[in-house]
Amino acid sequence: MSPTRRRTCQSLGAELGFKKAILLLEDGWAAIQQAIYTSGFKVVKCYPVHGELKVSTTKSSSSSPISLDAIIVCCKRKDNERQKLNPTQILQKSKILILKLESAGIVLSASDRFVIHASQMLVPLSTLELSYEEVTNEIRTLALV
Repeated sequence: MSPTRRRTCQSLGAELGFKKAILLLEDGWAAIQQAIYTSGFKVVKCYPVHGELKVSTTKSSSSSPISLDAIIVCCKRKDNERQKLNPTQILQKSKILILKLESAGIVLSASDRFVIHASQMLVPLSTLELSYEEVTNEIRTLALV
């Protein structure tokens, strides 16, 4: 993230709260991580929730529609607080969530599974000072597993 963008994100986070900063940034999950981190927050938990009807026009035209959103629960981060990235643990949490959703009769697309994996990665990633590219690479690496 460029110094200018970092300052913008920090000022937006301070003035409007990190939620507004996330809405103003683009570029997906890495931008969400950057907004949360630079605003001084960390992700405590992420919950996948059913977001839209699968029969909507945009969903029915996609081969792998996204029907899930993520509720991201955050709190203020301590300055020296860091979590280790543990891909095995993240995948286990993701698999548990996937099994719970599927056992409830929800059919998940590959994109829905990616939403679950990426949202679970936000928990440790939100405590690490990483570049946009590093976050993107971490999320892509896990998505390929």
